[in-house]
Amino acid sequence: MSFHIGDKIGPYRLVERLGQGGMASVYRAYHEALDRYVAIKILHPAFATDATFLRRFQREARVVAQLDHPHIVPVYDFAEHEGHPYLVMRLIEGETLKDILGRRMLTRAEILPITGAIASALDYAHARGVLHRDIKPSNIILSQEGKIIITDFGLARLAETGESTLSQDVMLGTPQYISPEQARGDPRIDERADVYSFGVVMYEMVCGQVPFQGDTFYTIIHDHIFTPPPDPAQINPRVSPALAAVLRRALSKSPEERYASAGTLAVAFRQALLATTTEVAPPERRERSPVDVVAIAPTVAEPARTPPPIEAQAGATPSPHSRRRTLLLVLLGMALGMCLCLGLVAVSNGINQNQAEATAAAATVAPAPTPVLLRIPAPEQLRAPNQLLALVQAAPDDLALRLELAAAYLQAGNNREVLQLLETTFAGTNDPNPLISAAQAALFYPAYYDLAHVILLLGLRQFADDPTLSNLMMIEVILADRGATAVADLMATIQARPDSTFTVQLGEAYQAYKTGNSAAAMRIVNQALREQSNPVRAEFLFLQGILYREMNEPQRARQTLQAALTAEDTPLWLRTHIQRLLNTL
Repeated sequence: MSFHIGDKIGPYRLVERLGQGGMASVYRAYHEALDRYVAIKILHPAFATDATFLRRFQREARVVAQLDHPHIVPVYDFAEHEGHPYLVMRLIEGETLKDILGRRMLTRAEILPITGAIASALDYAHARGVLHRDIKPSNIILSQEGKIIITDFGLARLAETGESTLSQDVMLGTPQYISPEQARGDPRIDERADVYSFGVVMYEMVCGQVPFQGDTFYTIIHDHIFTPPPDPAQINPRVSPALAAVLRRALSKSPEERYASAGTLAVAFRQALLATTTEVAPPERRERSPVDVVAIAPTVAEPARTPPPIEAQAGATPSPHSRRRTLLLVLLGMALGMCLCLGLVAVSNGINQNQAEATAAAATVAPAPTPVLLRIPAPEQLRAPNQLLALVQAAPDDLALRLELAAAYLQAGNNREVLQLLETTFAGTNDPNPLISAAQAALFYPAYYDLAHVILLLGLRQFADDPTLSNLMMIEVILADRGATAVADLMATIQARPDSTFTVQLGEAYQAYKTGNSAAAMRIVNQALREQSNPVRAEFLFLQGILYREMNEPQRARQTLQAALTAEDTPLWLRTHIQRLLNTL
């Protein structure tokens, strides 16, 4: 049976055919009752008659539907229509990385958020036993909202089983990006196959081409199995020896010689790329065309929609409209996409040379001796953005109003307005306390974690050595469950500072917990709690309570959390999270 535009597939009406692959055709479809457009992937008839395949695919569809990560396209449903299985996914409007690379090479500031997002998504899926098996630029979408999304996890298989979602005579993986073990048809592969494909994508972004470009399918497969990849520096002389070494290791023929995870590869790639003194893309190959994707170079919203900065102290100069927005553009694709990885390093390396000039020219937030307590209304109590905008324009120095407006913008999905508002609010501030207060206010509610994340990134841009901001960022990463890659990136940024010992320990404990080693996490927590000078004891007690809960010791969890709740130095926002956790025990 063939499908046509206008056909009904269950409750969905097909509107447009978006593409076709070896397994399925993808359509834009409309759900009338929900008034929502979705993407539907309908399997080809050849697979519909394979009962074994259908059982496996249905089982894996359930697993993939449980993946809840900001850089993985959500799967809404799996069903059949007249014997044809189909997947229903969120429709992501945007442009694929393949389309962008087809026009031009990317700059360093554009590459890093993409690799960070991919690593975060892969590490998250791998930790849950799910492989992608087909990482390639056409499966990476840069959405119109500035998010980086990986698609086609519907073709993944469970890492702990030896079963493929395809029949035995079908090889999964695109030839240019396939790992050697997939090319050989090995019955069992693991997450390092995805690491290899991820490395090919990195290679293409910095070299402008994939490593193997044979004339036939079999030539490419042969090269992946037997031929060393071409030296990246021979293709692009701007590639440094360190960066070339990272790519060679990622593309090792033996899985044992590769990076153990996507996150460790991303960190090594980031360090090598940021150590390069020049852009890897030659100027003539990185010029933007008029149709460049909005996720990489978004248009800044009209100035009239954003309130002015908070009133400056006497003698401060207002920020000019022409102020550079480089960081803001990176944040749009990364921070609201919920990927910390690479952001802090991009902040500390990419714009420091302009910071003094920007600070001198920008308005300042009036300094406070200590952070003041701010509250943002609960998500269900937020006022409308237009109403709040008028209030902020009438009282431009009211930080609480500005934060409520930012939260309302976030709730409405207006990410650009969020970023522009926060950028102008904290432009050139000479005091970290307003940023600390704002971040703490956003940490009260999970719905505002992204808001806290962006505030903290802006704060660490201006106050990279502030221990309170670093600690709040670590807590936000843990509360929002942003993954081991985000924690590792933050730890690498702050671990050399003498005042970061306990923040790093907090990250180490969280990493151990996330990798299933609760005993090691508990040892780190206990060691930190024995130190009387620990300024973040409440945070460690909170994590200890989580560990006791995971170890099925609810009584000890309650005792620990009660101790954290009654401690004098426990901040109010953390008390709310402790109380929520206590309510679940």
